[in-house]
Order: sequence, then C-alpha cells, then structure tokens
Amino acid sequence: MSFGISTRTAIDVGLGGIIAFKTNPPDGFVFAGAAAAYSMRIPAGSPYSGPLPRVRRSNDNAELDIGATGAQVALNRTFATASGWSLGTGVSYGANQLTFTNATRIAGQDMGLVTGRSYQVCVTVNKTGAGPTSAMRLSTGNSPSTETGPFTVIATNPPNGLNVFRATITANGPCLVIGADTNILSGSINFVSVQEATAIPGQDAWLDEFALLGHVGINSGFVTTAYDVSGNGRNATQTTTANQPRIVNAGVVDTFNNKPAMFNDGTRWLATAGISALTTGPVTANNVGAFTSIQSYRYFQSIGDTFAGFQGWTIGAGGANNNFYASAPGISNTSGTLLTSNTGFVTTAVHTGSASSGFVNGTASAGTGNSFTYSVGTAPITIGGLSAAGTGSAMTGYVQEQVYFANTNISTTARQALERNQGAAYGITVA
Repeated sequence: MSFGISTRTAIDVGLGGIIAFKTNPPDGFVFAGAAAAYSMRIPAGSPYSGPLPRVRRSNDNAELDIGATGAQVALNRTFATASGWSLGTGVSYGANQLTFTNATRIAGQDMGLVTGRSYQVCVTVNKTGAGPTSAMRLSTGNSPSTETGPFTVIATNPPNGLNVFRATITANGPCLVIGADTNILSGSINFVSVQEATAIPGQDAWLDEFALLGHVGINSGFVTTAYDVSGNGRNATQTTTANQPRIVNAGVVDTFNNKPAMFNDGTRWLATAGISALTTGPVTANNVGAFTSIQSYRYFQSIGDTFAGFQGWTIGAGGANNNFYASAPGISNTSGTLLTSNTGFVTTAVHTGSASSGFVNGTASAGTGNSFTYSVGTAPITIGGLSAAGTGSAMTGYVQEQVYFANTNISTTARQALERNQGAAYGITVA
C-alpha cells in the first residue's frame, strides 16, 4: 500500500475552514504503511474501525473504550474568547465561560448545521440557583440571536453545581442556540461539543465526545490505552494512574484548536513495546500537537539506544521567554525552527541511518543532511517523552496525533500528503 496523493476535495461546512478531506480512491489513506499510529480521529479512507483511546474515570477508576463518530462542528467551544457566539440578554463573557442570569436564550452560533441531520450535543454547566422545573434546553434555526424555540430539553431538575448535559437533536437550520428555563436563576457554561451523530462517508471520523462525556461526566478522564489506528495492533498503554495522560478535565474535554487532545503535564506518557523490535533500519516519526511551557522534551523516546533516547523532535528553550526551537536529532536546539508556546505544529523527523532531516509545518528545519547514527534498544518507546524507566525529558502540552514508520523511507510526496492532511484536520497552517 502506498501513500499516493489522490484527488482531494475540501469539505466546507460553513465554519470558515476545512474540517476534513475526501479521498478518492482509498490509496489516499494518509496512515498507509505506518508501523503504528495514535490519533484523535480515524482518517478518511482508513480500514480501521475500532476504538481510539481507553479512558479511566477519576471518581471510581471505571474504564471504557471510546470510538469515533462524525465531525466536530462547534467553534470556540471552550470559550477562549466570545468570538462566534451571539449572547442573549443577561449573559456575559469572562474567565473562559459564559455567565447567565434568568436567560431564556444563553448563546447561539452558526455552525453550518444541515437541516434534517442529527447532532450530538454536550454542554458543561456550573449551575447556581434552582427551580422545580429547571432545565437546560437546545434549539436550532436560522439565526443564533433570535431563535427561541422549539426547545429540546437536555436535562431536567439537575442539582446545583457542575453538570454535563447531553442531547441528540435534529437540525432545522444552520444555527444552534443554548437556552434555559428562567427557573435556572444563574450559572455559567464553559464547554460545548457539537458533533455529527454519525460519521459521513469520505470524511474523517473524530473522537466521540458524546460517549466520552457520558462515561466521564463531571469527573476527569485519563487515557490508559491509545489504540493503534494503523491496524497493526501496537497499542500504547500506561497502567500507573499518576502517569496517564489526561483527556477530560472536570467535565471539559481537553482540546487544542477546537480538536480533542491528550494533555501531558510533564509526568505522563504511554509506552508501546511493539515498535522497538521494528526499528533496525530507517525511521520516520510524525507528531501533531502543541507545548505549553519552556522545556526541552521528546515526543518519542526509548532507552538503551545509541542516542540516549530517540527524539522524534527536540524542542528546547532558546533563551527568550516562551520561545522554542525545533531541530532535528543531534542538532543544537537553538538552531532549528523558532516556535512559540501554545502554538500547534506538525513535525516530522526522518532518519535514514546516515542522515537526519526534519520538517516543521511542512518546511525543512535545521539538521537536514546531518549525520546521525540511530540504533534503538529493547526498551519500549514512549509517547509523551519520559522513558519507560521514568527518565529523560518529558513534554508538557498536547498530543493529538503521532504516526511512526519503521524500516521504511517514506517519500517526500507521502510525507507532504500526511502533513497537509493533518494541517487541514487540526487547523494548523502547513506549507
């Protein structure tokens, strides 16, 4: 199976951007030939149909496999700003939330909903004040600022405090409106998820946040297993609870650029022993995510090799606050491509055994053509930075996708197809 670039058509759903690629024919599947892949989505054309992560619920340690469903369509859903949302009377924005008092219509957004199509909606609310018939409600229509009904009740008589409301609705217009009975005297909303209820043929299928929050609720959720969506079964796991990456934070799905992500705080990683035995020849490591603090870290690492830790990328502080440089392995981490914290990136490191080359958002970074000797040991390769022994430089930030090619030199065409597909999917500009 090869990566060939097929004719691709952008799917624009009225959100001002591309959310997926349609691939034609199936050879456009961008993970083709990968030894292992870990992702928040199942790319279009993929034959994989299993779960993405296995998630542990913090309150009772119950675990559940979480699969994929249709595209996520809400923008600014963690309310980093008020942009995109039309606020109702008695609603204000601040501190990454919408605060409301006696608001029948809290907020609305044009999400490009398709009339007659079903959508799964989750809303995380911190409710104060109560009434005997209090309920959060949803509506769809043609205007985010004037639509007032008919409403779909999400939940009735919830207790005060943090609540995760869920509902499946059928759209009768492009806009979603979040509302409430006036008996909910006050409260705040800090997270909204709106997804196609089913995957659409020819488009990516994304992590099912409706199922995820149905399992985790107002608690936090942590990844115990990232399933190998390449279909090779090389799953990455973590049995120590303190070291499991987070995916839900108190009823709010961890996201970056409005797409779901695993969050690492410098102490968390997943390990897979299935890759190590393969890495005797050329290696290519590809990553999508973002970092949130000044540090030098590794997305991939193993111990027992000649490089003292395989680094798909080294991101190091360059001396200025919040400035980082991405450079190929073995190259000074102040001579690569300048990055800034909280900025998403797509990176690929290619090791041929005699030379290393690296790319940040599709552009070659420092280290291209430099000699580098690579020989992995027998220890598991880890995702998130720390070695299996808990040593090395851990990352702090978000992991959204990692693809690993072992004993193969993927072509420039294949690498670019993967990176550009990732950029379109995760909202990152790629050359």
